[in-house]
Amino acid sequence: MTKEKQNKYTLEGLDEDELEICDLLLVKGKKMNKEETQRVKFVAKNLYMKLVDNRDSLLVVDWFKDEDITIRLKTIVSDSLNDDLPERCDNGLFQSMTNLLMSVFIGKLFKV
Repeated sequence: MTKEKQNKYTLEGLDEDELEICDLLLVKGKKMNKEETQRVKFVAKNLYMKLVDNRDSLLVVDWFKDEDITIRLKTIVSDSLNDDLPERCDNGLFQSMTNLLMSVFIGKLFKV
């Protein structure tokens, strides 16, 4: 890990995985005020914690082929985003964020 990357984790108050979620959720080109940015950081920490807490029940062989597990995982992601994201996140952006997390980060978390 580079010193620059380590400094970013320290500055943001997030670990590597939480920072990755946060980076995925921060929409490029959309200005967020300080409060909204803090809420996105909270979402990242909260979502990562929920995924880690549920990892044992979700991490099964070929989990991505199991519709029930996939639905449960998507529910955890979408509920967390719905509960915690800034209000100005519209439905299209919300769906885009959910799908992005499902396709990019979730696979990494479960080492698929």
